[in-house]
Amino acid sequence: MTSIFAFLVGLGALKGYQVKGLDVKITVSVKNIGDFAGKEVVQLYLGKPSNRLSNVYQELVAFKKTKILKPDELQNIELSFSLADFASYDEKYIAYILESGNYVLKLGNCSRNTEDILCLVLQQDLDISAHEHVCNKILTFTDLETKVTHEI
Repeated sequence: MTSIFAFLVGLGALKGYQVKGLDVKITVSVKNIGDFAGKEVVQLYLGKPSNRLSNVYQELVAFKKTKILKPDELQNIELSFSLADFASYDEKYIAYILESGNYVLKLGNCSRNTEDILCLVLQQDLDISAHEHVCNKILTFTDLETKVTHEI
């Protein structure tokens, strides 16, 4: 199915960005390049490094709908998120961390239609929240088998 609405959202749309600590804010421009008035949902995705930890290709971090835009009308949209909200759990260190590497921001109108717009580089792993084991001893599977009894 082809949409009758056409909007320009992509690399040229990035108007500015700001990074304060782990908080990221970007401003993008959306233009209705179609023949009809309509709205568009601007979606911001994050691609995370997968050095030790397995991560998805990209995940949705922010989105916003435009107002009704007439043909050739522009609207600036501000999107923001915190990198801390997208930390990965590292079982080895019992902590949520941001792995060192490239954090790629991708902009689009759906997950199948994104374009890289910005790359944030983290020089070293960053511990977001450390935890501790609840049990004093980590039981192996064979330990569990010997300790479990079934009463009928």
